Amino acid sequence: MAQELYKPVDFAELTLAATLNLGVTTEMLINEDITTLENKGWVVIRDSVDGDEVIEYTGRDAGARKLTGLTRAVAGSNVPHQAGRPVYVANSAQYIRQLVERLNSVSNDDHSISTRKLNLKESTQLIISSDTVTIDRSIHAIDTEGAASMDELTTINGGTEDDLLFLSAANSNRTIYLKHNLGNVLTAHGHDVRLNNKRETKLRFDGTNWNVVDGDHVPRTVQLAVQDAQSPVQINDGLAYFLIDKTLGGSILVDVHAQVFTPGGSGNTEIQIHNLTQTADMLSSKAIIETGDLGSHLATTLPIVDANYKQVNAYDILRIDVDAVGTSPEPLGLILTLHFELS
Repeated sequence: MAQELYKPVDFAELTLAATLNLGVTTEMLINEDITTLENKGWVVIRDSVDGDEVIEYTGRDAGARKLTGLTRAVAGSNVPHQAGRPVYVANSAQYIRQLVERLNSVSNDDHSISTRKLNLKESTQLIISSDTVTIDRSIHAIDTEGAASMDELTTINGGTEDDLLFLSAANSNRTIYLKHNLGNVLTAHGHDVRLNNKRETKLRFDGTNWNVVDGDHVPRTVQLAVQDAQSPVQINDGLAYFLIDKTLGGSILVDVHAQVFTPGGSGNTEIQIHNLTQTADMLSSKAIIETGDLGSHLATTLPIVDANYKQVNAYDILRIDVDAVGTSPEPLGLILTLHFELS
């Protein structure tokens, strides 16, 4: 079994109390009992300047709590070590040498040790400017430009290939969408992703684009056959109903699409979604199918979900209302598609 790097249980608060210089034999004072340290051990020190490095010692003075005959193992100029840094011990010099050699030989093509990068400094807030932010670490909270109620983020500057990024909304009262394929942000499902102030959205940089890799943001799609393909669409409050189950409870309605099988004649067909349980219309701008069109995606005015009534709870009942229908002739058949996203 390979010798493991370990921190002895007897050394809860090992700290440095000396300056170690390259190639200079000196001594290191430790603020804990060192009687259990074996002679000719190896000490790995967290150095705030040079990173981890290996220190060899040739003797110890348990009474004075000193390691003696110390030599720095990393080449370089004389650098003082900060007091208070933790000290770890490995009794196998060979293991330490192999570990250092292994770390020094890691390349981007090495699959044994992950080279995906995280810059885990404390999270900071970024404000969108012209649909763009510039990152300098792995965790950011994003806010809208000018504290607008809604904003879009299309371009993320900064980062190198395989970097990971975690984004959240800075303010629960302001809505931010990561826009798919308008800048350098891509989502696997092709839908825009709304940032959440309660959890982060995870992205990975492929060298060109930031790819959303968090599956929680995949929209849940519900389709309703409101009217069969051979029947004229009728004006009716309650042409169909839909029960929100517990898997959709707490989610928000993010998009709506209406489609007929045969286009109508003169006049528009207008569809509203009414939350019967909450007694509120969910669309501030209805789904409209204009004269001669098959779908609401072709309308001059697209459906808009009312921000005040977008959230649904488990066991809410949604009612599909048709408020207007094109005539001469009436459109035939109606399919409604609802997209929900976990809040």
